Amino acid sequence: MVTQGNPDSRRIDLLGAARENCARQYDDFYRTFASLDSKAQAVATLAGVQLAALVIFLREGNLVLLQSRFGDTAAVVLLVTLVVLLVAIAGAVAAMKVTSVPMPYQAAAEVDAVASLVLLQGEEFSDQVVINHLSEHNDAWKAILEGIENATSQKARSVAACQWTLLLGLAGTVAVIYLLLLSAWP
Repeated sequence: MVTQGNPDSRRIDLLGAARENCARQYDDFYRTFASLDSKAQAVATLAGVQLAALVIFLREGNLVLLQSRFGDTAAVVLLVTLVVLLVAIAGAVAAMKVTSVPMPYQAAAEVDAVASLVLLQGEEFSDQVVINHLSEHNDAWKAILEGIENATSQKARSVAACQWTLLLGLAGTVAVIYLLLLSAWP
Protein backbone atom coordinates (compact mmCIF):
# COMPACT_ATOMS: atom_id res chain seq x y z
CA MET A 1 0.00 0.00 0.00
CA VAL A 2 1.44 3.34 -1.07
CA THR A 3 1.28 6.12 1.49
CA GLN A 4 0.51 9.73 0.71
CA GLY A 5 3.76 11.00 2.25
CA ASN A 6 6.78 12.48 0.55
CA PRO A 7 8.11 10.94 -2.70
CA ASP A 8 10.80 8.96 -0.86
CA SER A 9 8.21 7.36 1.41
CA ARG A 10 6.21 6.35 -1.64
CA ARG A 11 9.35 4.90 -3.25
CA ILE A 12 10.03 2.90 -0.11
CA ASP A 13 6.45 1.59 -0.11
CA LEU A 14 6.69 0.63 -3.78
CA LEU A 15 10.03 -1.10 -3.35
CA GLY A 16 8.70 -2.97 -0.32
CA ALA A 17 5.59 -4.07 -2.24
CA ALA A 18 7.75 -5.25 -5.16
CA ARG A 19 9.89 -7.23 -2.74
CA GLU A 20 6.83 -8.92 -1.24
CA ASN A 21 5.59 -9.80 -4.73
CA CYS A 22 8.97 -11.34 -5.53
CA ALA A 23 8.77 -13.49 -2.41
CA ARG A 24 5.28 -14.69 -3.35
CA GLN A 25 6.36 -15.50 -6.89
CA TYR A 26 9.37 -17.42 -5.57
CA ASP A 27 7.03 -19.46 -3.35
CA ASP A 28 4.84 -20.22 -6.38
CA PHE A 29 7.84 -21.39 -8.40
CA TYR A 30 9.06 -23.48 -5.47
CA ARG A 31 5.68 -25.21 -5.09
CA THR A 32 5.60 -25.90 -8.82
CA PHE A 33 9.16 -27.23 -8.67
CA ALA A 34 8.23 -29.61 -5.83
CA SER A 35 5.05 -30.68 -7.64
CA LEU A 36 7.09 -31.61 -10.70
CA ASP A 37 9.20 -33.92 -8.55
CA SER A 38 6.01 -35.66 -7.42
CA LYS A 39 4.88 -36.04 -11.03
CA ALA A 40 8.23 -37.50 -12.03
CA GLN A 41 7.98 -39.97 -9.15
CA ALA A 42 4.50 -40.95 -10.32
CA VAL A 43 5.77 -41.53 -13.86
CA ALA A 44 8.55 -43.79 -12.56
CA THR A 45 6.06 -45.71 -10.41
CA LEU A 46 3.52 -46.21 -13.20
CA ALA A 47 6.19 -47.23 -15.70
CA GLY A 48 7.58 -49.66 -13.12
CA VAL A 49 4.15 -51.24 -12.61
CA GLN A 50 3.73 -51.66 -16.37
CA LEU A 51 7.22 -53.07 -16.66
CA ALA A 52 6.51 -55.56 -13.86
CA ALA A 53 3.26 -56.64 -15.55
CA LEU A 54 5.06 -57.29 -18.82
CA VAL A 55 7.82 -59.25 -17.08
CA ILE A 56 5.16 -61.42 -15.41
CA PHE A 57 3.61 -62.10 -18.81
CA LEU A 58 7.03 -63.09 -20.11
CA ARG A 59 7.72 -65.45 -17.21
CA GLU A 60 4.55 -67.38 -17.86
CA GLY A 61 5.75 -68.41 -21.33
CA ASN A 62 3.45 -66.05 -23.15
CA LEU A 63 6.19 -64.86 -25.51
CA VAL A 64 6.30 -68.31 -27.13
CA LEU A 65 2.52 -68.23 -27.49
CA LEU A 66 2.65 -64.76 -29.02
CA GLN A 67 5.44 -65.70 -31.43
CA SER A 68 3.64 -68.86 -32.56
CA ARG A 69 0.52 -66.85 -33.36
CA PHE A 70 1.91 -63.51 -34.58
CA GLY A 71 5.55 -64.21 -35.45
CA ASP A 72 8.41 -61.89 -34.57
CA THR A 73 6.15 -58.82 -34.67
CA ALA A 74 4.86 -59.64 -31.19
CA ALA A 75 8.40 -59.99 -29.84
CA VAL A 76 9.39 -56.64 -31.38
CA VAL A 77 6.32 -54.90 -29.90
CA LEU A 78 7.14 -56.39 -26.49
CA LEU A 79 10.83 -55.50 -26.68
CA VAL A 80 10.13 -51.92 -27.83
CA THR A 81 7.56 -51.51 -25.05
CA LEU A 82 10.06 -52.74 -22.44
CA VAL A 83 12.71 -50.32 -23.71
CA VAL A 84 10.26 -47.39 -23.78
CA LEU A 85 9.21 -48.11 -20.19
CA LEU A 86 12.84 -48.29 -19.08
CA VAL A 87 13.49 -44.94 -20.80
CA ALA A 88 10.46 -43.44 -18.99
CA ILE A 89 11.81 -44.66 -15.65
CA ALA A 90 15.34 -43.39 -16.36
CA GLY A 91 14.00 -40.04 -17.56
CA ALA A 92 11.81 -39.67 -14.48
CA VAL A 93 14.73 -40.44 -12.18
CA ALA A 94 16.85 -37.89 -14.07
CA ALA A 95 14.05 -35.30 -13.75
CA MET A 96 14.00 -35.83 -9.98
CA LYS A 97 17.70 -35.05 -9.59
CA VAL A 98 18.60 -32.37 -7.11
CA THR A 99 18.90 -29.08 -8.97
CA SER A 100 20.71 -26.06 -7.63
CA VAL A 101 18.50 -23.00 -7.56
CA PRO A 102 19.31 -19.59 -6.13
CA MET A 103 17.97 -19.17 -2.63
CA PRO A 104 16.24 -16.02 -1.45
CA TYR A 105 17.61 -14.04 1.43
CA GLN A 106 17.90 -15.90 4.66
CA ALA A 107 15.88 -14.38 7.47
CA ALA A 108 18.93 -14.05 9.73
CA ALA A 109 20.87 -12.15 7.06
CA GLU A 110 17.88 -9.85 6.51
CA VAL A 111 17.60 -9.17 10.24
CA ASP A 112 21.31 -8.30 10.35
CA ALA A 113 21.01 -5.96 7.35
CA VAL A 114 18.03 -4.15 8.85
CA ALA A 115 19.76 -3.97 12.23
CA SER A 116 22.74 -2.29 10.52
CA LEU A 117 20.40 0.25 8.95
CA VAL A 118 18.66 0.97 12.22
CA LEU A 119 21.98 1.59 13.97
CA LEU A 120 22.87 4.41 11.59
CA GLN A 121 22.85 7.78 13.33
CA GLY A 122 21.61 11.19 12.23
CA GLU A 123 22.15 12.02 8.60
CA GLU A 124 23.70 8.61 7.91
CA PHE A 125 20.16 7.22 8.10
CA SER A 126 17.95 8.62 5.40
CA ASP A 127 15.16 7.57 3.12
CA GLN A 128 17.76 7.29 0.36
CA VAL A 129 19.74 4.72 2.38
CA VAL A 130 16.56 2.66 2.81
CA ILE A 131 15.74 3.05 -0.90
CA ASN A 132 19.24 1.88 -1.82
CA HIS A 133 18.94 -1.12 0.51
CA LEU A 134 15.55 -2.13 -0.91
CA SER A 135 16.70 -1.55 -4.49
CA GLU A 136 19.71 -3.84 -3.98
CA HIS A 137 17.45 -6.54 -2.60
CA ASN A 138 14.99 -6.17 -5.47
CA ASP A 139 17.84 -6.44 -7.99
CA ALA A 140 18.97 -9.62 -6.27
CA TRP A 141 15.40 -10.94 -6.36
CA LYS A 142 15.41 -10.56 -10.17
CA ALA A 143 18.36 -12.96 -10.47
CA ILE A 144 16.87 -15.33 -7.91
CA LEU A 145 13.53 -15.47 -9.72
CA GLU A 146 15.20 -15.93 -13.10
CA GLY A 147 17.22 -18.85 -11.72
CA ILE A 148 14.28 -20.70 -10.21
CA GLU A 149 12.11 -19.99 -13.26
CA ASN A 150 14.77 -21.53 -15.53
CA ALA A 151 15.18 -24.57 -13.28
CA THR A 152 11.41 -25.04 -13.04
CA SER A 153 10.96 -24.73 -16.82
CA GLN A 154 13.71 -27.26 -17.47
CA LYS A 155 12.23 -29.70 -14.96
CA ALA A 156 8.75 -29.22 -16.47
CA ARG A 157 10.05 -30.07 -19.96
CA SER A 158 11.79 -33.18 -18.64
CA VAL A 159 8.71 -34.37 -16.77
CA ALA A 160 6.48 -33.72 -19.80
CA ALA A 161 8.82 -35.79 -21.98
CA CYS A 162 8.67 -38.61 -19.42
CA GLN A 163 4.88 -38.43 -19.36
CA TRP A 164 4.71 -38.77 -23.15
CA THR A 165 7.15 -41.68 -22.99
CA LEU A 166 4.96 -43.28 -20.33
CA LEU A 167 1.92 -42.92 -22.59
CA LEU A 168 3.83 -44.57 -25.42
CA GLY A 169 4.76 -47.39 -23.05
CA LEU A 170 1.13 -47.69 -22.00
CA ALA A 171 0.09 -48.00 -25.65
CA GLY A 172 2.68 -50.76 -26.08
CA THR A 173 1.49 -52.51 -22.94
CA VAL A 174 -2.12 -52.40 -24.16
CA ALA A 175 -0.96 -53.76 -27.55
CA VAL A 176 0.86 -56.66 -25.89
CA ILE A 177 -2.14 -57.49 -23.69
CA TYR A 178 -4.41 -57.29 -26.74
CA LEU A 179 -2.14 -59.68 -28.64
CA LEU A 180 -2.13 -62.03 -25.64
CA LEU A 181 -5.92 -62.00 -25.55
CA LEU A 182 -6.10 -62.63 -29.29
CA SER A 183 -3.63 -65.49 -29.05
CA ALA A 184 -5.68 -67.16 -26.31
CA TRP A 185 -8.67 -67.51 -28.62
CA PRO A 186 -8.58 -70.17 -31.29
